Amino acid sequence: MSNFLAIATVTASLQSLLQDALNVDVPGATVTVVRPDGSDNGLPGVGVNIYLYQVTPNNAWRNTDLVTRSSDGRLVNRPRVALDLHYLLTFYGADEQFEPQRVLGSVARTLHTQPVLAREVIQDAVAATPVLVNSDLAQEVELVKFMPLSLSLEELSKLWSVFFQTPYTLSMAYLATTVLIEAELAPQRALPVQVRNLSVVLFQQAFIDKVVALTGETDPVVFGDTVAIQGERLSGPVQAVRVGTVDLAPASVSSREIRVALADPDLRAGIQGVQVTYDHGGRSNVAPLVLRPRIVQDGGGAYQITATDVTVEPDGARSATITVQLAPQVGPQQQVTLYLNERPPTSQPVQAYSFPAEARSSDTDTVRFRVRGVEAGNYLVRVDVAGAESLLEQDGAGNYSAPAITIP
Repeated sequence: MSNFLAIATVTASLQSLLQDALNVDVPGATVTVVRPDGSDNGLPGVGVNIYLYQVTPNNAWRNTDLVTRSSDGRLVNRPRVALDLHYLLTFYGADEQFEPQRVLGSVARTLHTQPVLAREVIQDAVAATPVLVNSDLAQEVELVKFMPLSLSLEELSKLWSVFFQTPYTLSMAYLATTVLIEAELAPQRALPVQVRNLSVVLFQQAFIDKVVALTGETDPVVFGDTVAIQGERLSGPVQAVRVGTVDLAPASVSSREIRVALADPDLRAGIQGVQVTYDHGGRSNVAPLVLRPRIVQDGGGAYQITATDVTVEPDGARSATITVQLAPQVGPQQQVTLYLNERPPTSQPVQAYSFPAEARSSDTDTVRFRVRGVEAGNYLVRVDVAGAESLLEQDGAGNYSAPAITIP
């Protein structure tokens, strides 16, 4: 999901997209993002002005984040708001040179040809706009789409009436849908279920049926594992197995199974799409894979987790900086959350905490968390990267035992 900069990023990306098109079609035309009220506020002499005049809830996505809190008020899901953006595009120039109509034609063709806001366009717009440097719209799963709105003459008249003493100018309305904005909160999460009494039958009418760990279909897949891509008609001149955006070489290929190692350092933890590409240009369907991060261990098997800057707060609770080394690296826009669960439970209710990671400016394998209000004790440690959790070890009695850290 996106942060609070998503709306501004959509506007800036639309401006960048249209400016690139006008530079070719109508040299000298510019794209502005000001209020079209007729005052001297930067409207273009020749070009198009983009004005966000209305924002409405998206009916298809609204309330899909429910339930966000448990019966005792604890956060269980990040709150998310789904919005549609209504834009008024106004065209300017010399009428005798048909400049407004030429600009309109260029804009209409561009948005009809490229109705989906591409991630590359978003990234370029963010790079060119310093105030949007922390925007993560390019990482959004649901891409923003543009579609023209059919406004009647009465609707256009009402819209232009909000601009005081402003004569009507050739204009067109577009809808941008859907913008998903998620609160940057870290929900608490219980320990994983150890025994599952659940069976699932997949009915996929595509080449790939499922992607599973070699140790078992229900076992989690961790970075560094080798997985089996199972399906039908998979053999052939395989070019690569694409996991997310990384192309991997398969270890073995047969008509019903392809095996591939997930050890490339360019991979990222989280929910990834898996697709097989072939030399002849063919592609399989895309199947989902949850690639879990791994907390790195040294040569002696010790997990690379440290607690520093431990301080005692006035109420006796502890504050500290916890540093965790992960594989694979995490990107600067990936959401990373630390979960601490008391081990063994010594109080009721059992102490459990969650904390978001500190901001990162580049890819890194070392993530820092500033924790506050934690009781002293020993805690099991899990790290969630983009919806995929690291695993816990179990002792001989079946109890979770590691990785763990002691906060003195």
